[in-house]
Amino acid sequence: MSNSKKYIVMRMQRFSHKLYEKKVPVFPRIIFILTRLLCGCSIPPAVTLGEGTRLAHNGLGVVIHDKCIIGKACVIQANVVLGGKSGEGGPHIGDYCYIGAGAVVIGEIEIGNDVVIGANAVVTHSIPSGSVVVGIPGKVIKRVDDSLIGIEKS
Repeated sequence: MSNSKKYIVMRMQRFSHKLYEKKVPVFPRIIFILTRLLCGCSIPPAVTLGEGTRLAHNGLGVVIHDKCIIGKACVIQANVVLGGKSGEGGPHIGDYCYIGAGAVVIGEIEIGNDVVIGANAVVTHSIPSGSVVVGIPGKVIKRVDDSLIGIEKS
């Protein structure tokens, strides 16, 4: 698959986010609806995505709360939910995080830098930097100081 097709969700979201920030009416919502229909993911224009963040499988099944903030160089696998609960905002994800397939991160919580969230984990509380989280409910099973996901930091 060519790079132009590979990151179409990210390009569409970033473009709609720029329009949203400039308070352009209607077009960000249209792009959001097209992205949802064509790619099967729900990433509102208000979501802030850090530089270098990418969605595996073109974001298939990914649902992100509109008040979610995602740091730079994160990797989000398929079927991930980053959501709020009962009127709260969405989670804040740090830099260089990896979120495994099917993981659910719920609530207005902070996920530190260099965190790995395992597949199908359910995280409902803040996680410190340099942690590996697995299970239902999500529990920290390991703490490390170096980058866990092998992304070179600039």
